Amino acid sequence: QRIVSLPFTMASLQNQLVFITGGSGGLGLSFASSFVSRGAFVALFDLVPPPPSALAALAHPPNQPTSSRVRVAFFEGSVTSSETLASAIRSAVGLFGVPLAAFISNAGFADERDLETTLAVNTAAAIFGGELAMGQFFGGPAAPIPPRRVQKLLTTAAAGAKLPDVSLSQLPRGVLVTIASAGGLNPMGYSPYYSASKHAAVGYSRSVAAALRALRRRGLEHDVRAVCVCPGFTQSAMLAGLRQVGGTGGDGGALGRDLERGGVMQPGEVAEVVAGGVGGGGGGGED
Repeated sequence: QRIVSLPFTMASLQNQLVFITGGSGGLGLSFASSFVSRGAFVALFDLVPPPPSALAALAHPPNQPTSSRVRVAFFEGSVTSSETLASAIRSAVGLFGVPLAAFISNAGFADERDLETTLAVNTAAAIFGGELAMGQFFGGPAAPIPPRRVQKLLTTAAAGAKLPDVSLSQLPRGVLVTIASAGGLNPMGYSPYYSASKHAAVGYSRSVAAALRALRRRGLEHDVRAVCVCPGFTQSAMLAGLRQVGGTGGDGGALGRDLERGGVMQPGEVAEVVAGGVGGGGGGGED
């Protein structure tokens, strides 16, 4: 496993809004804990709510001053519904009364018997979730830019074409973090659908990052970043399921070798790298 410096920072996460998809799982809750401990407001989005004990722990982080103000909220829904996700983002912005500062695209799915859902959650949802976040970053909470217009803005900047007219009331700010996988960088013979879906998520994130750089070169100043994090095997229900079936392609030996070579990370390790990067503990160049 490699721990890297991340190419994005904010001066502080205090009272900044972080939206996390897949927020009720082990990695999602670890992200929430890391961000809340840095003073952020956190919106969790998932199919089912987290355990009440987990929400209670997040409501009272040990290193933050006691406050009656709500700092964590849960929104129920599927990332495969862009309308539901967009509504949840708007509701979170309204509830906490601050603009969206970071969007953590963390929802994931792994089942080699279900290609459609694998692509819908790991690829399509990462893309339109990213577009919704970019709309908030560039347009602000009062007038977020529609996803298709965001896409046109970024692609025309990268292509060198005439930029569409965009009215910005303030300097756009925000961080889009796509949680992909080392399987999006390397082949996984025992899980080809999952690996393909994560390769696509990596490609999307890198393309958005390139377009954002092009936009700045074209003279549209902004402080928006897109970064992709590709953890190795991380302790989770998804990994437990993968171990149980051994890969439906019968390549269980390769899975065992990969686990032996790379080891298994704990969710908190990944969460601290991401939250530390967003909150000023990272920095450095792109990786």
